[in-house]
Amino acid sequence: MALFSEYAVTPDVFNESCYDSPALCDTYLRQLQQVFFTEGLVRDLRNGEWQAFFSTHARPWHARIKHILKNLTVKGRLVPGDPALNHTPQTDREWCNEALASHQTTPLNGIIVSDAIERTYRKNQLVESVSRLSQSTCAWWDPTNSSLRLNRTIQDYKDALKLILRHAKSIMFIDPYIDPSQRNYADFIQLIEAIDNRPSQSPRPLVEIHRKSLRVSGKNASLWDQQDMENTFRNEFGPVLSQSNLKAEVFIWDDFHDRYLISNLGGILVPYGFDTSSKPDDLTTWSRLGRSDRDDVQREFARESNKHKLHFDFMIP
Repeated sequence: MALFSEYAVTPDVFNESCYDSPALCDTYLRQLQQVFFTEGLVRDLRNGEWQAFFSTHARPWHARIKHILKNLTVKGRLVPGDPALNHTPQTDREWCNEALASHQTTPLNGIIVSDAIERTYRKNQLVESVSRLSQSTCAWWDPTNSSLRLNRTIQDYKDALKLILRHAKSIMFIDPYIDPSQRNYADFIQLIEAIDNRPSQSPRPLVEIHRKSLRVSGKNASLWDQQDMENTFRNEFGPVLSQSNLKAEVFIWDDFHDRYLISNLGGILVPYGFDTSSKPDDLTTWSRLGRSDRDDVQREFARESNKHKLHFDFMIP
């Protein structure tokens, strides 16, 4: 299971007439929004035509749709998806076909539909009715799962962070030992390269790297010379950032220990940081942070933070 998931939703899910009562519709929409606002992203199919469908087509839409769409937009969780079929869908079945075609280009975790539409696609495991999501037969819906076991390889890191690297507006890599000159961090640059794999409508994110001023720990601990550090980071990261039209700000703090990935879409506790291991059985467990913890960590590493002393910072390139 993933720490963050991307879903497509057919319009009928928000249509009161597709349920036994408006109250039942409200119950399911409350459940969906709780997931969408924490670990879920919703694909705005056909680069906004899906969202526009609700204002251009008069149906008995549940009033909650306005709240959900507004918050998804504000939180950056309504993400663009390029058109996949040749025409704009007009029916819920056509929207499901559009989602399936979009999935072939950029994989989704799941497609959420009404009971009536689900019966048409029952043999397709990617498609599930909103009323059946919590049943054990739906393998891709598990919002209670907040941790992920993975190998300490750059490919596993990229897979786990795929949605954040593709859609986040801000990304903070917090790891006291990030050092591009060291072999165990040589692959880290691939995470930055992956940020470039974005939909054309997605803006370039603000990228931050946070590490401590000591180059090594223990008895041989010593401060990393500022000019040497800046040269090392610029030489190793500068060309990739320039090619991707990205900038990264590097913050050098006093000593800290815990490692995180913080973004506007969510936060992850990364116990071993972003270094990699060549041992095939070297596993780690990443955990998704709650919203308040994510915000607290972000404040901890803000420039004006009083929890740590900021030694200096610099931009790349």
